[in-house]
Amino acid sequence: MEDDLRSGRYIDPADRSKTFASVATEWFKSKNAVKATTRDRLGRELRIYCLPKWGAIPIRAISEASINEWVAQLLDGSAPANLKSGGDPSPLSPGTIKHVVGVTFGSVLRYAAKPSRKWIAFNPLEDVRLPKDTKPEKRAYLTDSEVELLAESAEGVGQPQDGLIVLTLAYTGLRINELFALQVQDVDLKARRLKVSKTWTRDGGRQILGTPKSGITRKVPIPAFLVPRIKEQIDGRPFDSWLFPNSQGGHIADPNWRDRVWRKAVAGSGLDVPNLVIHSLRHTYASLSIAAGASVKTLQSAMGHADATETLNIYADLWPEQLDNVADALDLRRREALKSRERQ
Repeated sequence: MEDDLRSGRYIDPADRSKTFASVATEWFKSKNAVKATTRDRLGRELRIYCLPKWGAIPIRAISEASINEWVAQLLDGSAPANLKSGGDPSPLSPGTIKHVVGVTFGSVLRYAAKPSRKWIAFNPLEDVRLPKDTKPEKRAYLTDSEVELLAESAEGVGQPQDGLIVLTLAYTGLRINELFALQVQDVDLKARRLKVSKTWTRDGGRQILGTPKSGITRKVPIPAFLVPRIKEQIDGRPFDSWLFPNSQGGHIADPNWRDRVWRKAVAGSGLDVPNLVIHSLRHTYASLSIAAGASVKTLQSAMGHADATETLNIYADLWPEQLDNVADALDLRRREALKSRERQ
């Protein structure tokens, strides 16, 4: 005991008996600064997957080997689960396992291992390797002409502002609920900027205003061709009114717009583009921006990613031609240097 005290390995006997459930409850109560949607997901994953497996087990008894066994069970669908349906659990995808184990379950272990608590001497999850998703996400990217067709179709099945919604999403990269949270006061036509400081999010079954996904306010450039149409959209309207209001003047709920306009617009556009969803317009903005020469840092800032790594992880496949550009630039630089040397 004296050796453990001197080395910092000592754990109070009262803390040794803490179960995963008791630690998870305390950790979850500390999650007051996260968004409601994030908190809901953490609570749901705790209830469905983590507590049925680990709830009654002392936190200090969780080992790397037992976690690896659990991961294998999640992969094949044999892990215990508290499903509302009462049915048998299904195998989880690598992406879901990464969140359940790496984020939710892992956060509880990291909470317990924090030096200020030290309820466990080390985190047994540290050396666990979670399965990787070998199936890349299939994204749809539209051309400028295809965006125009879709906008015209949206205007045809809805009203003029529905076509403008499509164009604004495709040429600013905003998320749908960031766009629907914009007010007239967030538009600066002189500077050609949209101020993105809030988004619609869900708290249970209702929509509430929250901060953007990254938690950071950003200003997004407006292409010049959109300025006259946005000016027409906001002329004479109060500063606190929604940029894109519904028929009663309130904000547009994205599920309603998806059913009322989006699906019909896609069907009526004649576009044969697999995996085309509203979020594809955000991906389209990224692809068009990269083709126009945007750097990783510029795109990260415009799209509101937490850092440039996130941008690269999503859109790295859109930059392959840059490798050839680098090689060509090096070749040209070398030839010019050798010519200069010969002249000397």
